[in-house]
Amino acid sequence: MELAQFAQIVLDDFVLYIIVFIAFFLLYRFFFLKNTFVNIIDSFLIEAITSAGSATTIFVMWYNNSIQNKFLFSFITTELAIFLGINFFFIFKKKTTTKTQSLFFNDFQKKYFYFFFYVTSVFFVLVQLIIFKTIGVTLLSTEEGINHVNAFDGLGVFFDVSLVIKPIFATVLFMKRKIFNRFTTIDYFLIFFLILSSIASGSKSSFMVLFTCYAFVEYKFATLENKEVKKIPKKYLIIFFSSILFIITIGSFGGGDISAVTKLFERVLFSGDIFLLGYNDEAIRYVTMDNKNAFSFIFYPFYGKFLKLIGIDLTPTNIGVGLYDFTYGITSSGSTPRHNYLSLLFFGEKFGWILSLLIGLFIGFIRFVIYEFKSVKSVTFNIFIILVASITPFCITDIYLFNMMLFMIIILFLLIVIISFLLMIFFSFTDLIETNNG
Repeated sequence: MELAQFAQIVLDDFVLYIIVFIAFFLLYRFFFLKNTFVNIIDSFLIEAITSAGSATTIFVMWYNNSIQNKFLFSFITTELAIFLGINFFFIFKKKTTTKTQSLFFNDFQKKYFYFFFYVTSVFFVLVQLIIFKTIGVTLLSTEEGINHVNAFDGLGVFFDVSLVIKPIFATVLFMKRKIFNRFTTIDYFLIFFLILSSIASGSKSSFMVLFTCYAFVEYKFATLENKEVKKIPKKYLIIFFSSILFIITIGSFGGGDISAVTKLFERVLFSGDIFLLGYNDEAIRYVTMDNKNAFSFIFYPFYGKFLKLIGIDLTPTNIGVGLYDFTYGITSSGSTPRHNYLSLLFFGEKFGWILSLLIGLFIGFIRFVIYEFKSVKSVTFNIFIILVASITPFCITDIYLFNMMLFMIIILFLLIVIISFLLMIFFSFTDLIETNNG
């Protein structure tokens, strides 16, 4: 089934499919958010919405006799498997959770955090200024088809860095407020620059990243200090949703009379486009020609960068782009390779649930074991695990993208840690010399 045909079917029976979408959202809310919820702005909220959109797509295909039973079986079993995987460690957590003493960072950790914060801030500002100089303001681009992704064509390193430096900086910024109980004038300037750069990027997910980091920092510190988790203030939620609609509205200029809300619904409606285009045997054969196994595709972001340094390029075919190329002959767009489809490609319709179960177990382990761990008195550990926990749900939609982000976070994080540590040693040594000379 092609996208235009799907859209027409939905519009012809709009009320029915809206009801179906709401029903699926309530179902996914129960499985994704009941046990995993840290705040209303949680990565799992987006996953619940897009998963409901994908399930609605499958329902449309089934209701209109456009899906083979083997693909329907594959989708249902992989969804059940990821539910079980994610919630397995929640059951384990409930059995093993014990009360701990409130954790507060000592003076050494606070001093080190100052250096970490300013090094991160300099990195963030420099990256954004380079993007403005090289790419420009993507939101206001007049070139047809330009978005926050393809604007970086030929500048892949900049795209990779820009994708992770923002959540790193946002997490560190919000942690600073929790540790020192206030923002300085410089902090407010940086917040303004952070919001400005998010709007300029034209990415709706930019604001999701910022508010997710805020929610995860709030939750983490509430658990560290044995306090009740506060809800995100309503004014912040208004800013969040207004910002998304603003970006969509500006990006819609010249696109006819389609409203921002309609475009937002369209985005949700096509969350399952990979199933529309990919649930047929010819498409599967086409996209698996250059993707031989799950390991080489999923973990390429970790080993591929090093292979390129020695002249070996084993870059796997982008599955989502491959489907658009197969169907429409275009490579400028692509579907997101949701876990269901990867499981089908690499393990088949009968055993695909195995890969989905493993992905679910990984997500659950990070969220319910590592993220909830309270005993480590290192600010760097807590910053890192907040970052990883906040992006882990992306494994549901695109585990390749998650691993690419994780790899870049590790690289940048290590760089910031080393520079911060060296600067702290240098300034401590300088202060010691001045004290002795005095």
